[in-house]
Amino acid sequence: MDTGSNELTGGSVRRRRVPAWGVAAAVFALALLINAGVAWRRGMTAPMQGDAVAFKQIAQNLVSGNGYRPFESPWPDRPTMVQSPGWPFLLGGVFKCLPAAKRGAFRDEAEAKRARVVHFDIVMRGSAIAVNSAAAAVLALLAFRLFGRPSVAVLSGAVYAAHPVALAQAYSGLSEPLLILLAVSGILLLLSERRRHVWLGFLLLGCAGLVAPRFLAWLVPAALLGTVVMLVSRRAAWKRLVLAGSLGIVLALVPSLGWALRNFMVCHRFPVLNTSGGQAFYGGNNLVVASNSVHWGSWVNPDTIPEETALGSLAKTKSEYFVDLHYYKQGKAYVSKQLSAMPRLWLGKLARAYLPVIWDRSGGSWGVSAYRWLLYGIGIAGANSLWRRKDWR
Repeated sequence: MDTGSNELTGGSVRRRRVPAWGVAAAVFALALLINAGVAWRRGMTAPMQGDAVAFKQIAQNLVSGNGYRPFESPWPDRPTMVQSPGWPFLLGGVFKCLPAAKRGAFRDEAEAKRARVVHFDIVMRGSAIAVNSAAAAVLALLAFRLFGRPSVAVLSGAVYAAHPVALAQAYSGLSEPLLILLAVSGILLLLSERRRHVWLGFLLLGCAGLVAPRFLAWLVPAALLGTVVMLVSRRAAWKRLVLAGSLGIVLALVPSLGWALRNFMVCHRFPVLNTSGGQAFYGGNNLVVASNSVHWGSWVNPDTIPEETALGSLAKTKSEYFVDLHYYKQGKAYVSKQLSAMPRLWLGKLARAYLPVIWDRSGGSWGVSAYRWLLYGIGIAGANSLWRRKDWR
């Protein structure tokens, strides 16, 4: 896997090898520098917001022995299922190493603020930055594995390291960088020639589902492809590969199965991986995002939807699971009653996914969109190059 550049010595040409770990270390350092620069400019001490607050509070409660729940919840006496466990568990491991955690200085958010032993927002942001930098390094290793060229590997890692969306997610303390790290690491290990590395790769892909359950959607096309190969191919080697892959998929499902069993103990329903899907579905399919030009094709909190019952009121009579189910039903009801509005709404979703928001005067949306299309172009060029270089017979 080691390749390199030419070095002229005394009229002869000598091949200089560049180790994979050297490329990964260089990309990690570059990514860390870029992420730290963004954090320094925007402020390392800025308080966490949105989902990051829940992630932090759950991690703090895990360390202090108060269970898997945030401080602020409509159901303060019940374990939560809203947030997937991957990122809070990792944060809990980091927080456990801190002096405040060892002394149990925080039993709630107020105590955590009074302790002043360590700023948990800074530690959380630093952890997300380190994970995002590691994701860039692993992506470089994957490019090195596929193309065998240090220049391509460094370029791949650097392009991800400067990705505006990834930088924003890391700064905000969100879980997406960990999802990228686990997913890319799993794919890299699947390409290994060592069997134990392949099994570990499947396990990492399964752990990625503990960060974002939607990632498990890859199992559907994988199962369909395996079925087609088993039915069409006459080569025994391909069929053995599919059988081994089937065992790998079973292994990948183990982490999510364990979490689903935990949630069964909480809500007595199976399988439940989290209870945020209903909010996501209804928040993206309602009158506001369909007709309001500012929110067209976007997502809004269900509490802001006209005539919708507030979450706090719903929580008085419904459990976390049934509130999530309520939001699913509300979203389905809107879609079924407003079929004529769906094409316009879907067009808005596609536009937001692939085009800049035209009323964004700050220019940020235009820059992110341009960078995204740059990534698409690099990806297409890389896939074409890889296809031409490999013997697929």
